[in-house]
Amino acid sequence: PYTASKNELVNIIRDRHPHATIIRAHIEHMYGEFDNPGKFIPRIFKKLKCNEDIELTWCDHKRDFIHVSDVAIFFKSLLDVSQTNSKT
Repeated sequence: PYTASKNELVNIIRDRHPHATIIRAHIEHMYGEFDNPGKFIPRIFKKLKCNEDIELTWCDHKRDFIHVSDVAIFFKSLLDVSQTNSKT
């Protein structure tokens, strides 16, 4: 339902604003200074700082982790490009 609602929102925007540029960014696994301490990255950092053992799985899955400041830079760059394009 969540993905379907996001797709429907894009359809609504396209219908109402056919000349609008839509950029969809699928960002997962952000972490940062004020993150929940129980999440994976903050928990790993805490264990490293305390010199504690870290138990891991076989690591047969893939995750893309990105710091929240990098996400902010990314969104700012999108806005900068959008503003530049709207002036031309």
